[in-house]
Amino acid sequence: QVLTTVTSNMSVQWLFEGGFPNSSTLLNPTVYYPDTGRFDVQLVIRTGDCYDTLLRSDYILIKPSPIANFGMSLGNCAPILVQFSDSSMTEQGTIQSWSWDFGNGETASSQDTTLWYNTAGSFLIRLVVENNFGCRDTALQSFQTYPSPTVDAGTYPLLCTGDTIQLQGIGNANFHWSSTAWM
Repeated sequence: QVLTTVTSNMSVQWLFEGGFPNSSTLLNPTVYYPDTGRFDVQLVIRTGDCYDTLLRSDYILIKPSPIANFGMSLGNCAPILVQFSDSSMTEQGTIQSWSWDFGNGETASSQDTTLWYNTAGSFLIRLVVENNFGCRDTALQSFQTYPSPTVDAGTYPLLCTGDTIQLQGIGNANFHWSSTAWM
């Protein structure tokens, strides 16, 4: 921010090494830096034929953001215990904090965690990681749970040797019948 009073007969010229835009005539411009590193900033103020230049070498320091990522155990019938495993990385420094939002009102701040999903539904999982430079990144993944099927084959009948029975499954699922012993 320019700390001098700029009058209407003055012009301002900023030069931003590595920045976008790389120059500006605005008094207080906003600049985006897509790459990490140290960058010079130059300010030129003109009044008629007179001017003053200020050069700040390595004035802007851009540190890398971490890359947030995570995995989760598979399975999708509720209730289910899901294991969340952080696999985030940072090019420089260390990851200092983890902020989980599990899409069901539950949160956590540990690196890895587990959580029970007791109801069927669609959940958006969010992990925000922050490194020791204060740089953050967010990873999102969706997770779907389904109601567990209810199994019922009716009452246990009394059978005699040689009798047959027709079993009837109740519910809206695919059935797979098996027996560990012959009757």
